[in-house]
Amino acid sequence: MNEPEIKILELLQARDFPDCTSVKQFKGGANNRVFRAESPGEPLLVKEYFSHPSDKRDRFATERAFYDVTSEISGASIPRDLAWYPDTNTAVFEFIEGQRPDRVTPQILQKALAFFNDINSVRFGESARELPTASEACFSVEEHLRRIEHRVDRLSGLQENDDLSRQAAVFVETEIIPVWMKISGGIRSAFSLQQISAELGAAERCISPSDFGFHNSLLRTDGSIKFLDFEYAGWDDPAKMVCDFFCQPAVPVPEGGLDDFLVAMETGNSWPGLRLRVQALRPAYGLKWCCIMLNDFLPSDNSRRIFSGLTGDGVNRKYHQLQKAQALLTRIKKKFN
Repeated sequence: MNEPEIKILELLQARDFPDCTSVKQFKGGANNRVFRAESPGEPLLVKEYFSHPSDKRDRFATERAFYDVTSEISGASIPRDLAWYPDTNTAVFEFIEGQRPDRVTPQILQKALAFFNDINSVRFGESARELPTASEACFSVEEHLRRIEHRVDRLSGLQENDDLSRQAAVFVETEIIPVWMKISGGIRSAFSLQQISAELGAAERCISPSDFGFHNSLLRTDGSIKFLDFEYAGWDDPAKMVCDFFCQPAVPVPEGGLDDFLVAMETGNSWPGLRLRVQALRPAYGLKWCCIMLNDFLPSDNSRRIFSGLTGDGVNRKYHQLQKAQALLTRIKKKFN
């Protein structure tokens, strides 16, 4: 076992799981260290949360607060939480055997919607009041535009250290920025100045799992599905949740499911102006995901990747991320031009 694995094994044996026999770290997570721990009863999933002075998000506390909310829901579609260790920024969950879906069927789309509706059925409860705002939460159209513009601005000064970085910088300057200017201008023209600056009231906000999608899920052999990773969760605009859900590229959600999804969200809930904001903001969130794909070119993101163990051929990863961003932007221009 490597040093992080030994440390986690010693932690588990000293606390609530003295019979643990071994720990193995998973590779591939971009933010945290994730381990499988073997014990006589059942395997465990252990998550050690990334923490850094430059990253103000308390990932551990946020996910724990989200689990406090879901504790009020019978049969929530998430792994059971077994232990929380704030002094080590570590949590223990049941280990879910399953695979990330390779395509989104109407059946699992309905399960995602049911999960969202379940957590929002208790949004006026006591534990929900303790939830923070979601990561990059937006409560006005102006905030949506500022958040995405910040991502574009971060990429506008890429260091051109090699040929691949120069290609990325050219792509940002000649493609990303002009498309963003066109999209943001279109959004501003769709709303009055008052509508752009107006903030959603408390009752118009939702509890968002954030980074919500089938890329953060496990489909089990019995057809049930479990959703994962709520370290960015909290209060947000439901339009942002919908836009991210339908724009995330890892496990794309079929376009045809959007209207049914909105209809079901609106059943029993009041989300004023939701459809208008979703329609106007979707191209902006598609471009946001282009920016996210280019995060590998930003030196500020390296510390999280190193912590999580996401190492290896960084050049090859950057190359593929640039290709994916270029392909996604091409689809955005075709769809929304």
